[in-house]
Amino acid sequence: MQDQSLDELIQFLRGYQGARWEEMPDLELYMDQVITYLKRQLSPFQDSPAENLITPSIINNYVKAGFVPRPERKKYARAQLASLTMACNLKRVLPIESVKRLIERGGAPLDAARFDQFQEAQREAFLEEAQLLEQLKADWPSDSQSLYRLATHFALRAGADRLIADRIMAIIDAKDKGNTGKAKGSGDEKAKETGAAVDAPAAK
Repeated sequence: MQDQSLDELIQFLRGYQGARWEEMPDLELYMDQVITYLKRQLSPFQDSPAENLITPSIINNYVKAGFVPRPERKKYARAQLASLTMACNLKRVLPIESVKRLIERGGAPLDAARFDQFQEAQREAFLEEAQLLEQLKADWPSDSQSLYRLATHFALRAGADRLIADRIMAIIDAKDKGNTGKAKGSGDEKAKETGAAVDAPAAK
């Protein structure tokens, strides 16, 4: 039973593929339809039937926060579905402010290419974890203690990955602040030059 359960998990990880941009509904959806669609898409990430990864209030909060585009006439198109899919996946491991910045990516629009890149990164991560899980399953004895070791091992990996993501976000923050400072400094210099040109006496 233990080996069978792990084999099913490995099979799931290897077979998972989130919907690409062109595979999402091409018709605009109302809120209840969005909830139904996203619950189906996010079901592999749901730890229990009682867990709600997406609700109308969650969607409204994301829209108010600005990283999910406002619906047109209360209808949601692919751009909103893509943003919501990314947000619901990323919020499991990152604070919402980091999720917001990763989706916004400095003002770059979320288009088909970037969303498909996100889904491909998710697929590659699952494939890597499936390979590691299969390797550890083969190397370790098939007993309950090995299950504890496996759970601990992957929990520590998740913690390490979270640490790396947080540190990279800090690097992004520092870089953005530096660029903002440079832009402000450049603007001040131009203002000084303009002022000096105005104050300079006219040539006779």
